[in-house]
Amino acid sequence: MNNLPRVTEILKGCGLIPTFGFTDEARDRGTAVHMACQYYDLGDLDESSLDPVLVPYLAGWKKFLADHKCEWTAIEQRMEHQTLGYRGTPDRVGYVNGTLLVVDVKSGASAKWHRWQLAAYAGMQSDPYRYLRMVVRLQDDGNYKKDMFPASNYPADFNVFCSALNIANVKILEGIK
Repeated sequence: MNNLPRVTEILKGCGLIPTFGFTDEARDRGTAVHMACQYYDLGDLDESSLDPVLVPYLAGWKKFLADHKCEWTAIEQRMEHQTLGYRGTPDRVGYVNGTLLVVDVKSGASAKWHRWQLAAYAGMQSDPYRYLRMVVRLQDDGNYKKDMFPASNYPADFNVFCSALNIANVKILEGIK
């Protein structure tokens, strides 16, 4: 599984995720926010040890959970698409208010590439056309915003990802960096 390219590597390698404007601080904060939400959902977070910078992001996640009935079938579970040869880790897979979703947690701004990332994650599910896709953007003021990507857009978004995957595979085969 470790030899397969990751979803975000594929999108970055094709220029669909900008490499400018991301600071190490923002990247580290995003990783820490993910971990706090993961441990919270698993019931294994010691909130008293949480960095104060992360508290409002976790508050936004708690608010999202309070506003929606969530039943996760997978939390930060590594997956792969054996046929197409890629891997990734969807943040959450499951039901939100009874609707089957692939959910990604973000601590930054909305971006166009999110829909292709989530299409790739949906593509790793047994019936990807059943899954809606949602980004939950946690805010530094304790709130959240949602970006929804309907199932009707899945085929086009997955085709974009597959095009990026084909380019990534050619780059790997030809030794192009």
